[in-house]
Amino acid sequence: MSIEPAEAEGTPRERLAAEIGSLFAAARNERFEDGFDSILSLEVQRLAIANGEAALEIVSELILGERVAPEAAAEALACLGQVQSKATREARRRLLERCLACSSHVVRDGAVVGLSSLRDVRSLSALDAAAAREPYRLLRNNVLQLAEQLRSQQP
Repeated sequence: MSIEPAEAEGTPRERLAAEIGSLFAAARNERFEDGFDSILSLEVQRLAIANGEAALEIVSELILGERVAPEAAAEALACLGQVQSKATREARRRLLERCLACSSHVVRDGAVVGLSSLRDVRSLSALDAAAAREPYRLLRNNVLQLAEQLRSQQP
């Protein structure tokens, strides 16, 4: 039985998962700075636009499964709020909201930054729940501030 070259490389999803996994692995020791694009953030945005929900599912599995460095996860989450894609907006919002419950406060902070960029009032209940359980005062204040900003947007 012969294996076709395309089969030997895996399915498109497996190739995408390997690419995303490699990005996060390469970013493991990277230092991220506010206001500066990183290779990770640029590539996560590109892959989210090019591959839609498939890329977001893989990113979600890696982050929620705690298989990536918290700093890299936070960087990816922060940039996902800035992606200009109506097609993935709902999936990105759901991912960011789910990450508000991650065990790492660094990841939770990245989710807040991403939701701040997304500016979707449908995130209010997730933000309220996150604020109620957030043990870090500064992060809780950031969550509450974002919730207040979103409430002020409502008609």
